[in-house]
Amino acid sequence: MLRCLYTGMEDPIFYKQLVDRYLAKKATDEEVKVFFQLLNEGKLDKYVAAAMQDMAGAEALPVLADKALRVDKSISGGMGWKRLAVAAAMIGLIVLGFLYFNGNNDHARQEAATLPGPLAPLSNDIDPGGDKAVLTLGDGSTIMLDNAANGELAAQGNQKVIKLDAGQLAYKQGADHAGAVVPEYNTIATPRGGRYEVILPDGTRVWLNAASSLRFPTAFVGKERVVELSGESYFEVAHRPDQPFKVRFADGAEIKVLGTHFNIQAYKDETVKATLLEGAVEISKQTMRGIMKPGQQAVIRKEGDVRIVSNVDTEEAIAWKNGYFQFNRADIATIMRQIERWYDVEVEFRGKLSDKEFVGKVPRNTRVSEVLKILELSKVHFIIEGKKIIVMP
Repeated sequence: MLRCLYTGMEDPIFYKQLVDRYLAKKATDEEVKVFFQLLNEGKLDKYVAAAMQDMAGAEALPVLADKALRVDKSISGGMGWKRLAVAAAMIGLIVLGFLYFNGNNDHARQEAATLPGPLAPLSNDIDPGGDKAVLTLGDGSTIMLDNAANGELAAQGNQKVIKLDAGQLAYKQGADHAGAVVPEYNTIATPRGGRYEVILPDGTRVWLNAASSLRFPTAFVGKERVVELSGESYFEVAHRPDQPFKVRFADGAEIKVLGTHFNIQAYKDETVKATLLEGAVEISKQTMRGIMKPGQQAVIRKEGDVRIVSNVDTEEAIAWKNGYFQFNRADIATIMRQIERWYDVEVEFRGKLSDKEFVGKVPRNTRVSEVLKILELSKVHFIIEGKKIIVMP
C-alpha cells in the first residue's frame, strides 16, 4: 500500500505510483477509490498517457485497456456508479483512443496521445449508424426492416419471413411441406449508416456491415448452399456435411465451407479480404485455390491473385461486428472510408494527406465528433459541414 494518502495536495510522485499500481492491478480498494477521484478531477491525465508511452509497442494496447477500464464493485459505495462511469470514460478516451506511427520511420516509433478535453456539443454533429436494412422479396417488393413491426412480415414459398423481438430477420418453414420446394431469392441490403443481422433458412447467421448486401434463396435445395455478397459480412455457418456452403463475392471469388466462422470484406474501394476465425475454408478465384486455417486471411489483389497471410489480427477484422472501429497501422484514408460508410457522410481531403499510420480502438456508437476529436490528437484537422467532413493537415 502506498505510504501517503490523498490529501488534496499536488504530489507527482504519489500520482505516478498510484497509476502504476492501478494498471498493475496491485492497488488496494482504498487506492482505487483515490485513483478514480483524482482521475475524475483531471489530475492523472499525463501520468496515464506516460504509462501508455512506456508500454512495449502497440500490441500492448488491449492489455492496457483491459487493466485501465477495470472498475470493481467493491469500490462503488464510496463514489457512486455515475461518477465511476465518468472516470472510466475519461481513461477510456486515452486507452481506447488512437495512437499514431510516423510512416517515414521504418521501425515506426509509437507516440503517446494526450487526453482530449471535454467534448463540446456541436449543432452540426452526426449520429452513428444503427440497425437499418431493406429486404427485397422474390416479387421485387421491398420491406424497410428498421421500421417494420416484429412478427411475420411476408411469405416466400413455404417459408415465413419473420422479424424477431431482438430485431434480427429470420426464416421459418411453414406447415405445408407438400410438393417440390422451388426457392425464391431474397436480398437484404444495408445503406450507409446501417447494419443488420439475418438468420438464413438453414440457421446460418450473417451480420451485414454498412453499405452491404446479401442475396440468398428462401430454401437451400440441391447439393450446395450458395449466397452472393457485396460489401462486408461476418458468417457463422450452420454445419451440414452433405451440403457445402458457398459465398460468392468480388468478381468471381468464392469461399466454400461446411460449417465455420469467417469475415469477408469485399467493398469495391477496399482490398478484398477473407479472415477465418474458426473451422476451415477453401478460397478460390478463377484457377487459383487455397485452403485457409483459423487465424489466416486471404487477400485478393486487383491483379486477381490470392495471397494467404498467417497470424492476422482477427479481432481487428470483426471489430465492426462487435461495435468498434479498430485499426492496426491504418492510414487516414482507410479510416475515413469506414467513417464515410458508418456515418453516411461525404469525406473531402484538402491539402497533402498525412502519411501517419494509426493504431487504436473506438466504440462505433459515438457521435462522429468524438471520433474526430481523438484523431485530432495526431495533428489531423476536420471541419463538419452538413453531411460532409473536410480533412486537412
